[in-house]
Amino acid sequence: MSEAKKTLRNRITRMKIGEAIISLLDKTPLSDIRISAISKLSGISRMTFYHYYESKEAALLDYLTEIVYIYQQELVKNDLYDKFLTVDHLEFTFKFFARYSKLILKLEEIGCYKNLVGCLNDFFEREYISYFNNSVYNMYFYSGGIMNVFLKWLHDGKNISPRKLAREHQMLLTILRG
Repeated sequence: MSEAKKTLRNRITRMKIGEAIISLLDKTPLSDIRISAISKLSGISRMTFYHYYESKEAALLDYLTEIVYIYQQELVKNDLYDKFLTVDHLEFTFKFFARYSKLILKLEEIGCYKNLVGCLNDFFEREYISYFNNSVYNMYFYSGGIMNVFLKWLHDGKNISPRKLAREHQMLLTILRG
């Protein structure tokens, strides 16, 4: 979707659509979810759905992209945007995405976790590639590692604090900072 179409009102509507899909995923496989069910649950018409999206998969991907957009906005708000590759930034990242634990585990369960990873990789490549000497491979190594650690942390029931988890990876952060 073009940036011109991303007004606040449109964002709210699109988030409602995404939240409806996530809610329906609790009971129904993605392949069996109907646009009419999404429309009904989100309180929009089918025509409105199709105004924004060609498919429910496109709507889900847009929802994940919006989550990453909110992440970026909160990084700025918390003065962490320019503090990439620090323990504070990593702790914030773990805390932020912990809000979406249920969603992330559901995406993994239904085989759509790669969509979230793709959204994050796009974000990292767009915003932070310079921290990796413009090496996409180093950036993917980092972002993939963080996502794997995060997923393991979720599976372990978030058994340690986000701060401690971030500190455990301080050595990796030091290496990456060069």
